[in-house]
Amino acid sequence: MKTLSLSIILTFVSLLSAHAQNNITQEAFDVYWNSLSEDNNIYSQQKIEQEKQEIQKIRKLIQESIRQELQEVRELSSDLITNFAVIEDLFNQEFQKLGLSYTHYANSKQKHDIALESWVDEHTNQILKYKLSHAEEEISNFYDRNH
Repeated sequence: MKTLSLSIILTFVSLLSAHAQNNITQEAFDVYWNSLSEDNNIYSQQKIEQEKQEIQKIRKLIQESIRQELQEVRELSSDLITNFAVIEDLFNQEFQKLGLSYTHYANSKQKHDIALESWVDEHTNQILKYKLSHAEEEISNFYDRNH
């Protein structure tokens, strides 16, 4: 009888020990799994930040490029009287490329109310604004498609 009782007690202790060992193993696994999950979240956040910085660099390069495209107009603007016909031709070409209509200064109802400098500035800014807006839209669409 003592042997049976001792055997039952030893079996019970073994079961308790195995159960405790299983709980410890499960807890260790949970801690490990959660640490992997946290590491993955940190990595994901770092990756997102890196992509945002790269997109900012691309955005700045595109903006610089667009501004450079209008450099010829700025240079020609230094002598509007001589170069205005060339500037208008450049405006007409740019507007056509963008799918916009351009009204020449001579055909404008505003020609008596607006100076040549203002006309050039207004249309240069209109082209610049349109191109920057379009570029921003393209960047946003690309970023959205890839996330």
